[in-house]
Amino acid sequence: LYSVGTKTYKGGPHIVDIRKPAEPKFVVGYDTHGYTHDAQCVIYTGPQKEYKGREICFNYNEDSLLILDVTDKDNMVVISRTEYRNNYYCHQGWLNDEMTMLMMDDELDEEYTSEKHTRTLLWDISNMKNPIHTG
Repeated sequence: LYSVGTKTYKGGPHIVDIRKPAEPKFVVGYDTHGYTHDAQCVIYTGPQKEYKGREICFNYNEDSLLILDVTDKDNMVVISRTEYRNNYYCHQGWLNDEMTMLMMDDELDEEYTSEKHTRTLLWDISNMKNPIHTG
């Protein structure tokens, strides 16, 4: 179980083993890049061969998209951390089925821009080391 936005690990991912639900066990926490508002963790099946079969978390960290390889819980690796223009509060996101694109919402953009409407930001993540905000 990946819990985010809690009062532990600066709100970063707090991982709990719940294979025995009556006996949850703390595994590890990650606080290097601060507060994570939401996350989507998957077994990667996208186009990057080096990550196929690995457990990857896409973290929405207030001001950035943080992609972590969490396969080895004792040695989680940052694949990339990418800020974006006019970031007000990176709220949540979701991958497409092919794991090549990601849709992300900014929770406060409608309050702080002249446009006064919320945006869905599109990201090309076919190269997770270099995500590209495409629109």
